[in-house]
Amino acid sequence: MMFSYQPAANRVPRGFLGMLVLVAVFEAYIARNDLKFSRIEADDWKSSARVAESQLPPGGVFFFGDSQIKFGVSPLLLEAKLGQPSHCLAIQGGQAPSSYFLLRKALNSGVIPTSIVVDFEPHLNRDGIDHNKRMWSEVAGLADSLELAWHAKDANAFAAMALALALPSYRERNEIRDNLMTALRGETSVMPAWLEMASRNKGMNRGALAITKNPTGSPIDASKWGNRTEKPWAPDPVNDLYAKKFLKLALDNRIPVYCLIMPVAPGVHEKYEQNGLEQAYDAWIKKLQANHSNLYVLDWRHSDYRDPSFTDGLHLNVEGAFSITTALGDYLERSFRGEGVDQRWVPMPSFRLESRRIAVEDSNRSDQFMRSTAALRR
Repeated sequence: MMFSYQPAANRVPRGFLGMLVLVAVFEAYIARNDLKFSRIEADDWKSSARVAESQLPPGGVFFFGDSQIKFGVSPLLLEAKLGQPSHCLAIQGGQAPSSYFLLRKALNSGVIPTSIVVDFEPHLNRDGIDHNKRMWSEVAGLADSLELAWHAKDANAFAAMALALALPSYRERNEIRDNLMTALRGETSVMPAWLEMASRNKGMNRGALAITKNPTGSPIDASKWGNRTEKPWAPDPVNDLYAKKFLKLALDNRIPVYCLIMPVAPGVHEKYEQNGLEQAYDAWIKKLQANHSNLYVLDWRHSDYRDPSFTDGLHLNVEGAFSITTALGDYLERSFRGEGVDQRWVPMPSFRLESRRIAVEDSNRSDQFMRSTAALRR
């Protein structure tokens, strides 16, 4: 007698089910242990998106942009000076689309700021969305990702962003690889400690990072920034579009926008002037301003900020941030009283060493605290 085996048409192979379970367990583990498989910039984008969606105070002054503002302003000091809530949503490596997505998240949460402060750093503004291909899924949902890729005319970018949204292991694959390589070498990754330090420092400084002043006072190395390129400076078309979308969104909600042109180390600024970047950047900002009546420009490039105020060629330390914030607070106080509102491009005052009227925890103190409490937290 012959028997024939007929597999059930609807039966799912057990091996396939087992594989799906293993994948789900692995993805859940990566998601739960995010600090082990991330880096400071990625966590910065993710935490700012979370704050924008549900944790902002009503009203006040909100900061958007990139690390020049994140390191270069003190919301705590501004809040004490103006008597209004202040929070920094600027992110490391941020570009115009990320500022737009974060502002839209804040507005959708029902919070309307009284004023917006933003910057568009020239190097980041020149680069396309590939510059942040690891980061977009931290602030952009599926619809945002489709919109961004559509404007960039890049179907591959959308596929990568969609996959990163679905699979934490894909999103954090480079960090996972780095962790594995570090473990195979018998070393301990320093990234979790840096993440903990940065997370605490941002929590203590309303989203900003207060970077410790370099105690050695060594000169700033200007070789990395402002170098001549083959083509004259121009904004990437997608960044240009989203800068306009950002300003229009603020205008539609009757919010004034103060664009900060932050100081850079003297050696970098000299190269900006020599290679034409400054002139081209000015022309772009002026064109934005001509089409957006809510845009005011506060320009610190000729304000005599010297090397001791910087942590590197582009970023201020806590001492420089206090000087910037004091001048910004003075300007906003006058602006709120209706003074000087007819002047829309304002040269800002020179560096002034400020005595700290409020306690600000810098990155060194945050690191010391996290190290001293490590045993208790574990």
